[in-house]
Amino acid sequence: MSPEPSSGKKPLLDVREVRVRLSGVDVLRGVSVQVFAGERVAWVGESGSGKTTLAQAVVGLHPLSGGQVIFDGLGLSPMPARARPTVGRRMQCVLQEAVRSLNPRWSVAELVAEPLRVQQRFDAGSAQRVAQWIARVGLPADTLSRQPAALSTGQGQRVALARALISQPELLILDETLSGLDAAVQNELLRVLAQAQSEWKMAVVLVSHDLSLVKAWASRVSVFSAGQVVEEIAFEQAQATA
Repeated sequence: MSPEPSSGKKPLLDVREVRVRLSGVDVLRGVSVQVFAGERVAWVGESGSGKTTLAQAVVGLHPLSGGQVIFDGLGLSPMPARARPTVGRRMQCVLQEAVRSLNPRWSVAELVAEPLRVQQRFDAGSAQRVAQWIARVGLPADTLSRQPAALSTGQGQRVALARALISQPELLILDETLSGLDAAVQNELLRVLAQAQSEWKMAVVLVSHDLSLVKAWASRVSVFSAGQVVEEIAFEQAQATA
């Protein structure tokens, strides 16, 4: 299990001995990890190691065959129906192939505003907030009127990131969201994430195979292999992204 900081604070996300079985195969075999408020964590491992499956299981896309997922003291396996709107606001995940997760019939403005509508937080200032987040992730204002089919892969990833950040979540899980972007864009988005963390103490989990990116960002790394966490590495996060 992930080491608990010396402050003794309870984890925001507490994954306990989680098992997931898909198509008759044990994809996760007793995984335990923790994420604390404001922390920068990475989950790394080769393809098929289980890191993406865990990200999806945390947000309820895969049923657990064993173990628990606990978010701020609330068990999410399965998530109580009454808790879904609140947890959906407090925890966001940007999955791989972000463009495919976007409703193809909606404009970017509608897509980014959707979390606010679902959470019944859309108001007179929301359109301005949508435009501000599109600008913060480095996209021009005319992106707001486009539909997902008109976006490149990198643009789609940035739209999905803006969509996740607009509700100011306490936990953000990014599954290869920065992969395939050039170094300048990656650094720009890392600065956006660092600023968001400073504004509301958001915890970020970076799921990635890019070790150079992970070393520049994370303060703690969980290494996955064959459906288990085989190593925990702690190191000083780079000042360039702070």
